Amino acid sequence: MRRVREAFAAYHLQCIGTSATLAGKGDFGEQQKNIAEVASQIFGTTVKPSNVIGETVKRVTPDIKINDPNLIESLKKQLLQPDYKLSPKFESFIKEPLSIWIESTFGVTKDKSGRLIRTTPKSIGGENGAAGELSKAAGISEKKCAKAIKDALMTGYRC
Repeated sequence: MRRVREAFAAYHLQCIGTSATLAGKGDFGEQQKNIAEVASQIFGTTVKPSNVIGETVKRVTPDIKINDPNLIESLKKQLLQPDYKLSPKFESFIKEPLSIWIESTFGVTKDKSGRLIRTTPKSIGGENGAAGELSKAAGISEKKCAKAIKDALMTGYRC
């Protein structure tokens, strides 16, 4: 872009860049600063951090903390039902305790400023897996929790 700007004497050329993977660690302000530095090098002109736009993430389930005692109790009741299945209808699915827990565990969280961001990727099983967390919180076997999470993710996909 620097060469194009110079070759065509297009010193007021407006450049727009997109990246799904460029944001690094730190809060949004730090990410904006880092991205602006990289963009300034790529475009050959100063890019201000305030001109870096981040994605807007929105919850689809109610905003209930996953350690809320009422949510945990509802999860226990839900997971202990012998023939438990999540509703395949989106409007009902997003109100289910397990759906709320899954969105908070695998989907979105809040940063220090309260802004919604994507959560750090996590596996279902394994040493630090989500099934172990759900098992610990609800007092239900990790195997049963892993199956419930997998079934819920597939139901969400079908929704």
